Amino acid sequence: GRVLNAELARVESVTKLEVNGKLASGQGDTWKTISKVSCQAAMMAVEGKMHLIATHDISGEKKTADNLLALTERDIDQMEAETGVEFIAWCTDAGGDCNKMRKMLAARTPHILTPPCFAHQLNLLVKDYYKLDAKFMKTSNKAFEVVKWINNHSQALGLFKGEQRRPREGAASLVPLALLLPAITRWTYHFQSFARLLRVQKPLRTCVIEHRDDLVVCAGNRAAMRTKALEVIGLVEDHSGFWQDLARTTRHLEPLAIGTNVLQSNHARLDTVLLTLANLYRIFEPEPYILAVFFNPYIRSKIFKPENTALTPLALYNMAESMFRRLFCKEPDLEFMDAFYDYHAGEREFDPQYMQLEKTRLAYEREHKAIDLVRIWKSLDQRKLEGRNMLVKLAIRLLSVIANSAGSERLFSCLGIIISKIRNRLELGKANKMAKIKANMKDEQERNGLAPRRRLKRKFHLCDD
Repeated sequence: GRVLNAELARVESVTKLEVNGKLASGQGDTWKTISKVSCQAAMMAVEGKMHLIATHDISGEKKTADNLLALTERDIDQMEAETGVEFIAWCTDAGGDCNKMRKMLAARTPHILTPPCFAHQLNLLVKDYYKLDAKFMKTSNKAFEVVKWINNHSQALGLFKGEQRRPREGAASLVPLALLLPAITRWTYHFQSFARLLRVQKPLRTCVIEHRDDLVVCAGNRAAMRTKALEVIGLVEDHSGFWQDLARTTRHLEPLAIGTNVLQSNHARLDTVLLTLANLYRIFEPEPYILAVFFNPYIRSKIFKPENTALTPLALYNMAESMFRRLFCKEPDLEFMDAFYDYHAGEREFDPQYMQLEKTRLAYEREHKAIDLVRIWKSLDQRKLEGRNMLVKLAIRLLSVIANSAGSERLFSCLGIIISKIRNRLELGKANKMAKIKANMKDEQERNGLAPRRRLKRKFHLCDD
């Protein structure tokens, strides 16, 4: 309607002023609405903030790499023309058509990096983990059965919650905690589900011991239902070492959950990927990731083995020279080389004290925020692509790349709320406008201090309360 279009025009003008002249890292993914409309979403990350580009209805089109490439190139050209951003990367998952599209895009526009979504990649390791040993899957299925049975029987759930409300030695809170059933589309939820089950182990076992007969009766009158109830009770009572097996599986999943949480952030740079998943050499192009770590001024080349001939100062310089030539279509000069080796040695303008690295680290720690490496490099930027500043431009470009498409997943969650069962006939174009306005309203509320209370940060450690 008229009001929606007017508000959208205002939001887009604000976005244009916010992102004009800056570097953008794009991403895309596909999704199907509740009304079975297939859509291709495109988003861009600018200075760690996500912006919706467009959602395309692709229901009547073939899902091929060529069609996906055409949409992607159209979105890139449109946003560069309308908002003045410069695209430096485009990220998708590593599925067949998306993977082929990224290779085609890289061949046609070498200056645009095309990393896969590493949040997707790490989440796939959970599937590989279950393939290692059938016992892991068996333990997980037992945990699911306990969670589903308790949640599906209201009397059992009420008794369990009542047991959690009883004062208990070592209990941090008397507020009942819910049992979580993981969904395949929710990354890290397998770990979260098992960690929650372990956390409420004591009240759950106490509930089973004290209310065993009531739990059997609440299952129903049929023999099969009572047999199932006795199976679940047996698991909770730990007749087969269930809790020990569950603790072991949860410890195995914990590093994968932590890694996935790191890599799905809007600030998941290329150096973050390499530091989280060191073994990238056999599958992915390693140079951008290695250089991104090197251009982290707090690390530089400290973590590289000196005896590794592939990571000597000369080898790193050759990578930087080749990458600069590829991304900027310009030959680096002697001043670029001098700046590179001065940065490697921490001299002149790249001296840690001159860059105020320790002061910056302490300031971000006080605010409990991740250090903005791009901001550190921008403080050295002379706004020209020549001389020593060419190294600064290369560092800013590589550290501005976001190596995940998690923003698209969050967009789909938002669209899923907008295009609900009740509003299943809402057009995709109108839902796209509403999503843009909704994101802008959230940003304005945060800037003005009017945002609702932030939820507690998700924790990924078995010892966290």
